[in-house]
Amino acid sequence: MKDYYKILGVKENATKEEIHEAFRRLALKYHPDINKNIPQYVFKDINEAYRILSSDELREEYDKKYFSIHQKVKNKRKTIIKYTDDPNIFYKDNRGDKFNDFLNKKNGI
Repeated sequence: MKDYYKILGVKENATKEEIHEAFRRLALKYHPDINKNIPQYVFKDINEAYRILSSDELREEYDKKYFSIHQKVKNKRKTIIKYTDDPNIFYKDNRGDKFNDFLNKKNGI
């Protein structure tokens, strides 16, 4: 799913005016008649983002999908962080702390 907010460079809570201003700025910068070095899909993505975010109905539908996907990603990140908070996780296994036992024997502790 394309991130239309990122394409237009606006926040998720942007007003219609902010979305319109961002679109106008990007349209002038990336229009194929003005800037022939930019691929056409860039301008098409900008138009698509503006079309979706400027319509109340389409934006509401997009936001439901967008935020549900991003919430799932945030939950996965929290889970990853939760399991890697312990710095010793890489030295332990189910049979005990073999790594530290090895270091302690080697150092005479």
